[in-house]
Amino acid sequence: MEDTKDTRIYELGFLMAPTIGEEHLPAEVTALKDIVSAKGGVTIAEEFPRFIELAYRMDRTIANRKEKFTHAYFGWMKFEMSPENADALGKELADNDKLVRYTLFKTVRENTIASKRPIRESRKRVASDEPKVEMNKEEVDKEIDALVAE
Repeated sequence: MEDTKDTRIYELGFLMAPTIGEEHLPAEVTALKDIVSAKGGVTIAEEFPRFIELAYRMDRTIANRKEKFTHAYFGWMKFEMSPENADALGKELADNDKLVRYTLFKTVRENTIASKRPIRESRKRVASDEPKVEMNKEEVDKEIDALVAE
């Protein structure tokens, strides 16, 4: 790999076509990782794709035929690579018929996945020792007028 000061951290998020099938998915993920490695990428982190329902239907033309997808395998990988090679990688990914869609962006090395916060119990109202002060509308209007006049 080249000098590390000329490299950047990138993240690739991708949706693989559901037509691949579960049995061929590991081979396709390995092929995708090989493409990144061939461009000089060094993998930092990754998540194996999982089958998800898409928020909306996505269309992609594959072999001169418009395919419609409502489900896909979503996965991601984070890697270090030179900007020139990242541009070339983006062009190669655009031609990959196994991908429904992908996004490639510059990021940071640190883990940016938000951890799940524990669910807190609902807070109970604690009775205050202060007596409730009730004001009528006229008193509130007088207070507001006095503040505005200042």
